[in-house]
This record gives sequence, C-alpha cells and structure tokens, in this order.
Amino acid sequence: MKNKVIVFLSFFMIMAVSGFAQCGNELKREAYAKIKGGVYLKDFRIRFEESSKKSPDSEEFTIMLYKGVRYRFVVKNDDTRPGEGVIKLYDDFKIYASSFDAASATHNSIFDFFCQKTQAYYLSGHFNEGEKGCAIIMLGNMGKF
Repeated sequence: MKNKVIVFLSFFMIMAVSGFAQCGNELKREAYAKIKGGVYLKDFRIRFEESSKKSPDSEEFTIMLYKGVRYRFVVKNDDTRPGEGVIKLYDDFKIYASSFDAASATHNSIFDFFCQKTQAYYLSGHFNEGEKGCAIIMLGNMGKF
C-alpha cells in the first residue's frame, strides 16, 4: 500500500511540473521566432489566476526605450490556459500601443513601436476578462528607422 501511495504522489508531482512547462521555455522559443531579423532584448512572464473582469490583475514593468529605434513586442499565450494576454505600452501621459483593439475586439500578438522619444516607458500585462492564464511578453530591437 505504501508503494502505491509513493507511486501516486510521484505521478502527481510529474504531472504538476509538466503542466507548468508550457509556460516556460517553449513559450519563449515561440515568441523569439516572431522577432526574426531583430535582436532579442528582454522577456517578461505574466501568470495570474482568475480575477475580476472589470479590474483584472495586472503586472507593470518599466523599460527604457531610445529615440529612432523600432521595437517589436510579442505576446505569446499558453494554449493550455483560457486567458488571452493583453499588453499595453504607455508613459505618464499617453498610451502608445496595445495588443487589444477595443473598437474591433481583436487581439494582435505582435506590434511594432517606432520610438520618438528616449525615456522610460511602462509595459503592463493582464489577461482579457480576468481569466486564468500564463503568457510571455518579448521585446526585440528591430533596428533604426
């Protein structure tokens, strides 16, 4: 009986670890492929359990971007979870870009930002409708424009 319990617990632990594997390096590889022709700069991971639809849990990152450079932002969702990641790029005064277009209710997993001013920007990530999810946000330098 003791051996059966040990086998069951071992199986459970393996399944738990493999369940989180998709939200790791595999997502990073898939996102990296979408910055072809650019230089990888940084990635950010967001993972949330289900939250409020009106005010979903979000995470904010501060990044320094430089004038005259085209940056590519990629959001890659874990397909095994229902949440669809939404990212937004902004500063203290203005929203510059978002992966979700509210007017047409469409998600874009990639957007480019042509930086017009060297400064610190904020990048926030959450899951649409407050759903449970995991995603990676990747930032790439696509060269000068």
